[in-house]
Amino acid sequence: MNLTSLIVQLVALLILPSAFVGFKTARITKSDIPKKEKTYRILKAQLIGGLLAFALYFPMITLSGLLDKTSNLVDKMPLPMLIRAVLFALILISPLFLSVFAMLLTSLTVSAKISGKNPREVLAKRTAGVLVILVAVIAPIIGFSLLWWALMLYLPHSLTSKWWFDFIMYALLILTLFAIYPEVKVRMGHREELDPELKAELLEFCGEQGVKVRDIVVKGNEKTANAMVTGILPGRKYIILTPGLVRNFERDEIKAVIAHELGHIKGEAPLDKRHFEHRLVRLLGPAGLFNLQTR
Repeated sequence: MNLTSLIVQLVALLILPSAFVGFKTARITKSDIPKKEKTYRILKAQLIGGLLAFALYFPMITLSGLLDKTSNLVDKMPLPMLIRAVLFALILISPLFLSVFAMLLTSLTVSAKISGKNPREVLAKRTAGVLVILVAVIAPIIGFSLLWWALMLYLPHSLTSKWWFDFIMYALLILTLFAIYPEVKVRMGHREELDPELKAELLEFCGEQGVKVRDIVVKGNEKTANAMVTGILPGRKYIILTPGLVRNFERDEIKAVIAHELGHIKGEAPLDKRHFEHRLVRLLGPAGLFNLQTR
């Protein structure tokens, strides 16, 4: 792939996802639908924009020979091996990082303008949150890239030069992110203390339902009553309750909500298309860790 083609792909990666999300955010913000539905649709648009960014990024990295070129470039630098490995990871991930960052900021700016708010104030308030999200996602990618780089160094070139080797490594990376995401979600952002007696009772209730839950966390929107179960690894499942649920519902009602969520894991509760879409957006959306929309 020549330099011109690579530049065109880089520009497309930086512009197209942001343009798509900005257009969708403008239409959704102007629509006459409830605020909760607007937030969901904007998150869904951001998810699609993130997938578009990845779809543009993946072939640029795997099919253009950019991996080998970057590795050769870094290898020639008179730096310690660890520094070269980190630099290799940063160079590879920076286009995707910038694309997603620009996409989220575009969404925030468009939403603020249409809502009659000062975009600068909104960005000043929310930019730090966007960066925290991206760092939380990028950190394991960088770590995985270090492992990838080490494998490329010590495994035969006849193996690492194959397209399917890159495909397998990317698949492992995605699975790693799915495993790490719940650990990040329950630890980031503001958390409220749950009464120890109530927590013990709810954990015991989960065990009675046949699901081992590691912890129950209270965080999220104070005005809404909601719950979710997150985690794909055995023994690493978490239940997240919103403050609105804990404060306004009786214990038996909270148990009923939790039982419904656990039912999805056990395959007992119906999972209609709309419910599945909400879960998928919350799980995969670039802004899934925080509510990044203007209020």
